[in-house]
Amino acid sequence: MTRYARRCTVALAVIFVVGGIAGSFSPAAEQAAEMTMADVARRIQALEERLARLEQRLQALEKEAPAQAAAPQEKPMIEIVSPRDNAEVAMEVVVDCVVRVKDLEGRSPVVLVHPLMTNLLWVQPLPIRIDKTDDGYRFRCRAYCGTVEAGLGEKFELYAILPKEESLHEGDQLDAIPEGVLASSSVVVTRTKK
Repeated sequence: MTRYARRCTVALAVIFVVGGIAGSFSPAAEQAAEMTMADVARRIQALEERLARLEQRLQALEKEAPAQAAAPQEKPMIEIVSPRDNAEVAMEVVVDCVVRVKDLEGRSPVVLVHPLMTNLLWVQPLPIRIDKTDDGYRFRCRAYCGTVEAGLGEKFELYAILPKEESLHEGDQLDAIPEGVLASSSVVVTRTKK
């Protein structure tokens, strides 16, 4: 027998066996297979409907997104305007801040200096000046990054806070910003000058 004839014989045998097995399913087995196919069809339809709903939600969100992006970002309630993050400063720094409140209500803004080499925050002198603005108050004060002998080349974190008046005094040392006190984000500066 040639190689081609053997392949044909094997192919016919496979067809015969598979055809015999397929023909031997009982009517109950065929019905179960059809029910499974019906279940699969229902699941596919449910998934397609769910996908259509998700597509609608996505389109609605995409329409809302430009409107939200166009809305102005809310400004922080208290913010250090100057110096900026990563600024190089001298030992004595003039710090400009804004407080966006209608009334100070017995509170006085204060600047804290945190030498990153320590765990303490130092309360700085009271503001030199406080001015009323359209959206709150602007204040300016002096802050000290180290001393004449110490601090050159070091980094310092500055915070502006709005505690109750007379609750903190110049030179006080704190372990953390007091709870419940309005505070700015930190500004990190490097002292590069005497």
